[in-house]
Amino acid sequence: MGTRWMATYLGAEMGLYFLIKIARDDFEYWIPESYFLVSLLLNTLLRFVMKAVTDFTSIVPFRHPFEMGGVYWLSTFL
Repeated sequence: MGTRWMATYLGAEMGLYFLIKIARDDFEYWIPESYFLVSLLLNTLLRFVMKAVTDFTSIVPFRHPFEMGGVYWLSTFL
């Protein structure tokens, strides 16, 4: 029961993070890729890994606006 709630919470938070990045037109990294599907896969993977690392380690440089941003980083820190 507890695992299901934890997975739901982490999935919802990751989904919210992706929605915020897409809404702010900040989802793409600097990866120069001409194929849309490859670019989408790489950007999703890199954003997912960066968010997961930040959630569990709270690395301070990830509060840069191009990564998570200060307010979102602080909210996950709290």
